[in-house]
Amino acid sequence: MSIKGRFTGHFLTRAFALFAVLGLLFAVWLAVLALGIVGVAGPGTPTGESPVQIMERLESETTVSPTGEVVVGVGALEAVDENRGWLQVLDAEGYEIFGHRVPDEIPGHYTPGQLVHVRQAPGRVGQAGIHTWYSAETDLTWVLGTESGWSTPLTDRVTLNQAIGVLGIASLAVALLVAWASSGTLARPVGHMMAWLGNLAGGEYAEPRDRYGRPMSRAPDSRRRRPYRTYREVFDALDKLTAELARTEAERERLESAREEWIAGISHDLKTPLSSVRGYADLLASDYTFEAAEVREHAALIGEQADHMEALIGDLLLTYRLRAEALPLHLERVDAVELVREAVVDLANDPRAADRTVRFEEPPGSGPVTVSVDARWFRRALTNLLVNCAVHNPPGTTVRATVLRSVDTVEITVGDDGRGMDAETVSRLFDRYFRGTSTDADAVGTGLGMAIARQLVESMGGTLTVRSAPGQGTVFTITLGSAASSS
Repeated sequence: MSIKGRFTGHFLTRAFALFAVLGLLFAVWLAVLALGIVGVAGPGTPTGESPVQIMERLESETTVSPTGEVVVGVGALEAVDENRGWLQVLDAEGYEIFGHRVPDEIPGHYTPGQLVHVRQAPGRVGQAGIHTWYSAETDLTWVLGTESGWSTPLTDRVTLNQAIGVLGIASLAVALLVAWASSGTLARPVGHMMAWLGNLAGGEYAEPRDRYGRPMSRAPDSRRRRPYRTYREVFDALDKLTAELARTEAERERLESAREEWIAGISHDLKTPLSSVRGYADLLASDYTFEAAEVREHAALIGEQADHMEALIGDLLLTYRLRAEALPLHLERVDAVELVREAVVDLANDPRAADRTVRFEEPPGSGPVTVSVDARWFRRALTNLLVNCAVHNPPGTTVRATVLRSVDTVEITVGDDGRGMDAETVSRLFDRYFRGTSTDADAVGTGLGMAIARQLVESMGGTLTVRSAPGQGTVFTITLGSAASSS
């Protein structure tokens, strides 16, 4: 279910609960009113009858003789007596035609307005309560009163307005309680989100914990707690964001450490040729008279060191141009077989590959294996891989390059049967600031060859992977789309 659906369900559940409680309160209120009508016995009310019930009896037990005499049944009068009340029966003109225990201060005649007045304000005539009952059939009015208060059910002691007020206050209290519970259910996860985001902003890449050290949104069984399930997608996204930020921070720290190591290595690589250049320059500037052959020899050594520094700076600039995608590439359809063969021939003639066996294995079949690459920079990537296999392995190592074609791709492998690499070195081999060997292992290397090779291959739409294990050699695999299949 979507978060919108859960919010709707949450609202409907709370609304249903609110209406159910309010309905229960209303039912209780109606029950109280019903009990008041039926009658509940109280102190001084042996019959348990309310004024309404007594006056209903008075109407049914009152008779008028042909001579106009009013007779009220004994049972009804006993009910009046038991409740310490008094009774008047008025004719159509408001005159008393029957009286029973009527106090002296009670008038014997009422106008319609007076009758309403004494009923609403019985205290003005010294009474605690006055009730009236009119019969349209006989055109008689019964006035039932008490001086000390009517000992009857709650509905007779509490006015209808008071009952409605109590019901309203109770309903408001219930509504506020449900609203408070709902807001807590909805607001607590939001507050947790804010605290979590505050942790992330402060560099703490973890969910806030409870006092037991568990993530606050998780139960002991690692499931999401119920109040937090409404925002399941949000918390899942926060989990992923937290993990990604933690991974990025760890990667940043690792790269920072590797960069410091790389800078130290680069500083060493630059300092070494600079020291040589400075030494030969000081030597040539001395008062010693050199033979022409000696001058040429020293100048050649200075040139070699300058070439090494130039290559180092060039590689450094190239890595940043590739990273910024600022290296102009001229992609063209070339034969991968010829490109790899030329790179292998160059390595075989390179002094750095002395005492190594260099082989090229042509793909089966005939015809060119066409790929779309920048020939110059792709050749540079191949050279970096081949030289890496040669210079970082002992004499006697075999370096092998192959080209394999399929319907949609071309696969170029460069490998050796040398010492291989451990898992940590493999995982960091293509980092721009990682050097798998000490700077002394390759006096003419720059430490950037693998990073440049991968960046160049990827900039041409290919992939470069490595497989290696200690004692089992190393294999680099370049995968490119076949230009022949895409034409």
